[in-house]
Amino acid sequence: MSVGAAHGPGDAARCQSGFLQSAEERLPNNGYSLSTRGSSACAHVPTPNEGINLSTQHERSLHLQVVSDMICPWCFNGKRSLDQALEVLAGHGVHVDVEWLPYQLNPGMPAEGMDRKEFRTLRFGWENALAMDARAVEAGQRTGAEFNYQLQSRTPNTVPAHALARLAYVEGGAALQGRVVEGLFAAYFTHGNDISDQAVLERIADEAGMESGAVNRSLPSHIEVRKLDAEIRSMGLSGVPSYLVNGKLLFSGSQDVEGYVKRLASAANGKVTGVLA
Repeated sequence: MSVGAAHGPGDAARCQSGFLQSAEERLPNNGYSLSTRGSSACAHVPTPNEGINLSTQHERSLHLQVVSDMICPWCFNGKRSLDQALEVLAGHGVHVDVEWLPYQLNPGMPAEGMDRKEFRTLRFGWENALAMDARAVEAGQRTGAEFNYQLQSRTPNTVPAHALARLAYVEGGAALQGRVVEGLFAAYFTHGNDISDQAVLERIADEAGMESGAVNRSLPSHIEVRKLDAEIRSMGLSGVPSYLVNGKLLFSGSQDVEGYVKRLASAANGKVTGVLA
């Protein structure tokens, strides 16, 4: 598939293919900035101030693509707020179908992963890494995302996790993929599991309702994951989570519930410009 294409079961639905026209580099200090940390970013940006039009006179639908990595704390925090926002929007006749797209914060990570303290010391410096963790934990207390960093021992290669999420979307659409993504975030951040481990992935797949043998069936998707990751990078995307509608970058960075409602309501009303608000 290509970024901007809405693929579901049987590849029956597509949205307009497009490209990322803007990249957010003006990140605050509670995210990863490309300008100082290399080739990836895990971002949090402020909420917009535009008004909300949530008229219930007309049912509207929106296909939202979320570019994320399963080890990005702001993606986890963002999902918690996004889930609540989707309930608000649905209550006002705006129905959002969510597809999760892969991005690797650490594309050079060995297949077996690395010791977490060793890796984060090399990349960020350990004291800085601890401060970054603390900011995510503090945000999680507001969003409902539970972080237990003391349980983590390894930073995994996330290709297998992304491959399982891609397979879930193909086999069961947005609902099944959403359950798998939720399971991956919780396994890594809340329970400290290695989400590259086959047994962990099999358990997540089973709990999400996938048919037996999902991890083995996801192996061919490793190629697709790497292809999508490369395509997204080539388009200039500089931070996750990022959100696409109609193949265009709607915004980058996790929001609070109101921020998601405002931006997605605006998109549902046809106000998608392809640049960051």
